[in-house]
Amino acid sequence: MKIKKLLLAFVSLFCMATSFAQTDVNSLLKTLEAMPTNQPECGTDELMIRNPFLLEAFDAHRSSTGCNTDVDLTTAEILTIPIVFHVMHTGQAYGEGANITDEQLISAIDNLNERFRATPGALGVDEQSLDSKIEFCLAVRNPEGEPTDGITRHNLSGYDDYVAEGVTSSTFFAGMPDLTMKNIACWDPDLYLNVYIVTQIQGNGGGGGIQGYAYLGPTNNCLDGIVLLYNVTGTVGTLKSGRDENTTLPHEAGHYLSLYHTFNNGPDNCDYVESNCCTAGDRVCDTPVQTSSANGCNSVCDSNPANYMDYTSQSCKTMFTEGQIERMRDAINFARPQLVSEDNLACLPTGTTDIAITQLEMPDEWCQDGFSATLKINNFSAIEASGVTVSINGGVNYPVSPIDAGGFTIYTFSNIQTAIGPDFEFEANWAEDENPNNNSATGQVFFNEDLRWVEITVVPDVWSNELNWELIDESGEVVMEDGDWPVFSQEPKTKAACLPLGCYEFVMTDSNGDGMCSFDFDDDGICNESYDAYINIFVDGNLVYELSDPAEINFGSELTHNFCVTNCPPIQCPGDLDGDGLTGVQDLLVMLTYVGQTGDCIPGDFDFDGIVGASDIVELMLYFGETCFENPGLEIANYLKSLENKQEIIRTQYYNIQGVPVVWDADLPSGVYIIVETFEDGTIRSRKIYQFR
Repeated sequence: MKIKKLLLAFVSLFCMATSFAQTDVNSLLKTLEAMPTNQPECGTDELMIRNPFLLEAFDAHRSSTGCNTDVDLTTAEILTIPIVFHVMHTGQAYGEGANITDEQLISAIDNLNERFRATPGALGVDEQSLDSKIEFCLAVRNPEGEPTDGITRHNLSGYDDYVAEGVTSSTFFAGMPDLTMKNIACWDPDLYLNVYIVTQIQGNGGGGGIQGYAYLGPTNNCLDGIVLLYNVTGTVGTLKSGRDENTTLPHEAGHYLSLYHTFNNGPDNCDYVESNCCTAGDRVCDTPVQTSSANGCNSVCDSNPANYMDYTSQSCKTMFTEGQIERMRDAINFARPQLVSEDNLACLPTGTTDIAITQLEMPDEWCQDGFSATLKINNFSAIEASGVTVSINGGVNYPVSPIDAGGFTIYTFSNIQTAIGPDFEFEANWAEDENPNNNSATGQVFFNEDLRWVEITVVPDVWSNELNWELIDESGEVVMEDGDWPVFSQEPKTKAACLPLGCYEFVMTDSNGDGMCSFDFDDDGICNESYDAYINIFVDGNLVYELSDPAEINFGSELTHNFCVTNCPPIQCPGDLDGDGLTGVQDLLVMLTYVGQTGDCIPGDFDFDGIVGASDIVELMLYFGETCFENPGLEIANYLKSLENKQEIIRTQYYNIQGVPVVWDADLPSGVYIIVETFEDGTIRSRKIYQFR
């Protein structure tokens, strides 16, 4: 804490170089000291320590009016602020990681409006909630006056500082400088509230620490606006646990409209009496004095833990006070008048009938014949768009469901053949469209033979909300992830992707410490009931890992499994080198002939390190004595054979020794095969065939 105070003291000395009062800096320093000892969730106070001048003119105005502009909320006009969301991801596919969906962003603005307008029955609205007569619209015109869906997406994977640490507003932390990031995406801050959705803030990995921040008062440049972590945005989608009642955006919107934290410049005791509530504390007269921020749903002094501008739990927050609302409205009219000016057309449709493809999501490289592409088609018209079709490369016109006026639809093409590419053009058509210039989107997809199709299917136990999994590559990057499903959600959950050659680590965690076990009645660590939970991992359709045994399914808090994706033929049976379905002495003898040899795909190189060695022998011994695939001949041999009746054979099938159906022809290699013959009466006989070439 002493180091922190020294750093803050240094910052305050820097701020003294400005012409602004030292007392303002000191009050903000005291605010930081009053916050919890762990890093606060909101980074706004730190910003204001370095930029106290942003509110100088507004605070002088407020002081001159005695913090009272006589607003009657029952008759006050509605002030509408246009929002544009900038999704600053690092190359994730749409809907993955920080590249959150449109639906999640729309849930954020819906929740923001419901809380600011105190919509009856909405999430976080109760008898304390007051209608601020402030609302927000998702912009429908861009700065050039063209139709927009109010969402931009930017791939910052080429910026190493952003990939490693995210964004930072502080010289004390690594990361991409705040203004550098914002200048990539910023729309005119006088006309739009820019909200930046980021991967991490000051290297927090999207986890604890600062969750968001905003500048109080206009900055007169692109520094203005709000920064939010992707997983605290909205009420649906990719969210941290416990964030489905998210109040982070309403909190930061309060800062953007010049509200301090309720505990700003908190005194040493609760008996402190403000001499001028207009200039002391949080500059709002109807918020009680607080010595520090609150925690949980508990009040500090006489504070109301429901206030959005405190640090109480998400589920507690339901209200702004009348004084806070009056200050926000005054801040709009005094400091941000262009946002709500009649000349700001950002929230007004263009008036033309217009549909547009506003988003195309498709892979750059693929490893199968067919891939999927997802289009977002916006209707910028005041009428429903009915009869819309979409085509690929001028081919078949596929019908699209009617799109509501001012709405959008998501259209997905499945199994698009890579062979007709690599260039693909998608075209949306509507007979009523008056602006066809925004109806197409293009992309390229190249077939990459060095990628492999990796598919992971999980059926969780009944406590599916406790499970999460990640697939991590050799560099430590998470390339696939899923989990935190609704409780009792036990249908199969599959994620798949084309992944490069290399080795991967599958990690599943269980927050309750009982793996995928529904019930361990006697608490002996052996699962009594898993309700058929399982994990399957496939590479190019070949099963490389399976967990389904009830005796093993209670893996505790964490399960890990390592596997490699290679150009080598898949190992159907680990340890079985002679193809007889059994791992035994003969396989060990085969392996010993390859020990020390190097190269790709050498028999017995189970860890794919390019050499057969001791680790591979250990791997073989783990499977010694096991049959790891079902030989159909063994099962079929149990059927009653009918050789005496000399009935006609109506069907003949051939299998290799591993049970895979084959076509009997001259190209089959030497080996042991099973022939299965079916007679007229349904009886079956099987026999081994030894093929020599």
